[in-house]
Amino acid sequence: MDKSHPKSEQNLVDWVAPYPTTTRRVRMIIDPRLEGQFSVKGSRAVATLASQCVNPKPKARPSMHVVVDVLEGLEHLRDMAGSLPPAQLTRAYRTPRVSR
Repeated sequence: MDKSHPKSEQNLVDWVAPYPTTTRRVRMIIDPRLEGQFSVKGSRAVATLASQCVNPKPKARPSMHVVVDVLEGLEHLRDMAGSLPPAQLTRAYRTPRVSR
């Protein structure tokens, strides 16, 4: 929850849910204040993991052990988005539209 946004945008899961976990879509929801200092592969993997964690079917969600294993496996990634051309980074930082 992020209470600093309008009511329709406060639940971050609902806000991000319409965005599939493709690399292009994940870049669109990354906080621009990171200024490209994030792993593209890692961000996509975290987005996939997060979508699994909020599955409406509790039995389909990963265990915390699996979550920790996945996150620890991403620590070594060094494919920083900051190495992308400026035009791609600008497109990556557009704010997603939220239906009202």
